[in-house]
Amino acid sequence: MQRRVVLTELRPECRNAYIEAHKAVWPELLDRYREAGFHKITCHLLGTTLVVITEAEDIEAVSKVMAGDPVDIRWQSWMATLRLEGADFVRAENVYEVTL
Repeated sequence: MQRRVVLTELRPECRNAYIEAHKAVWPELLDRYREAGFHKITCHLLGTTLVVITEAEDIEAVSKVMAGDPVDIRWQSWMATLRLEGADFVRAENVYEVTL
């Protein structure tokens, strides 16, 4: 299983809107994620810092499939309005992992 961790910053006034949106993620989007091969997606907030963790057998292959998906494009366009202007996703570096 592969994991990717990315971070970005939300606009402070949009933090609650982001949380509310994720209480009602579109069912068709969840279907697309499953079909593409995602196993798990988690979103965490620390203040306005958003941390998104995705897991799949092959993250790059799944990401390529989703890059052209019209449902995901609509969702990501909406979510982009909640981020700080110019705040792109930055990939976190994995420096330690242990399986116990």
